[in-house]
Amino acid sequence: MESEVPPVAVGSAWALRKLAVPETAEAILAKIRAEADRTLALDQELWRTWSQRPPPVVDYDGLLTAYRQLEQLIQALGAMRMESSRPLLESFLPTPLARGIGSPPAVAAIYNGRSRAAAIWALAKMSADENEG
Repeated sequence: MESEVPPVAVGSAWALRKLAVPETAEAILAKIRAEADRTLALDQELWRTWSQRPPPVVDYDGLLTAYRQLEQLIQALGAMRMESSRPLLESFLPTPLARGIGSPPAVAAIYNGRSRAAAIWALAKMSADENEG
């Protein structure tokens, strides 16, 4: 998953989702938490430095790879029904605040639409399974 080649990095996360091996759940949760924290810190840093000239450089390609990995990893937790991941997944639920013209881009993973959708799916999957029993 740490490959610098985006298809390899995302493909390995996809494989973890497809395999859904329970022994990988804790490591997956740790990776999601680390990326959520890292991207939130970057988002906050952009708010502080956006008006500098020149403006800060943002690795959008790297962020896109991280978001795509997170989509797969979040769905893996839902498929594995990892209840302890609920608090982290719920952090993806609130609608992000609107940003004005001239504001920095929202780069935190918790604001990314596809990561948020994956968290909603995972939480729904866990809840649906609770109601089936």
